[in-house]
Amino acid sequence: IKEKPIFSGRSTAIGVLQNGVILIGTPTGLYLKQSLDHNAVKISDTLIDRCNITDIQPLPDGGALIGTNALGLLHYNTSGRIREIQKEKLNHVRSIYRQNDSTYWTSTNEGVYAFTFGPDWAVSEVSHYTFYDGLPSNSATSVYVYQDTAYVATSDGLGILPLKDSTLLQMAPPDVYLNTLQTDK
Repeated sequence: IKEKPIFSGRSTAIGVLQNGVILIGTPTGLYLKQSLDHNAVKISDTLIDRCNITDIQPLPDGGALIGTNALGLLHYNTSGRIREIQKEKLNHVRSIYRQNDSTYWTSTNEGVYAFTFGPDWAVSEVSHYTFYDGLPSNSATSVYVYQDTAYVATSDGLGILPLKDSTLLQMAPPDVYLNTLQTDK
C-alpha cells in the first residue's frame, strides 16, 4: 500500500467536520479538503488569508471554531463563511477545548477564556481567568475541564480553577432565635 500525504506543506492544526470535510490550518491560512482523495484548496477569505491557524475544533452542527495567532477566535459555518466571534480582543489563541455543546475554552497569552454560545453561535457569556484567579501564569497553553474544576497548563506550571459558584461555597448565616423582646412602651 502506497502512502499518500494528506497535505503537502507546513500544517499547524487539523479538524475533521461531521460531513467528512477536512480543515487544515497553516501559518498562512486555512485549507479545505472535501475528502482524503481530493486536493487541499486554500480558503480565500481576507479575514484569514495570511493568518496563522493555531487550532481547529469541530462543532456539533458541522462548523468549526478556529483559533488564530492574531485574530483570536473565529467561527467557520457549514456554508464556508468565516467570522470573528469574540466580544473582546483575544491575544494568541493556542488551543481550544470543548467542555460541552455550548461551552468552549481558549488558552491564550492572557489566561483562559470560557465562551458560552447561544443560537447561531452567538456568544452569550464570556468568563476570563488569569493570574488573579489563581493561575501560575497568564501564558496558558491548554485547558481541561472535569466536573467542576478547570485544569490549566501554563508556562509556570499547572493551575487549578474551581468552577463552582463561590457564593455556594460560603457559609450560610446562622439562625437567630429571639427569646425575649423589649420595647420602649
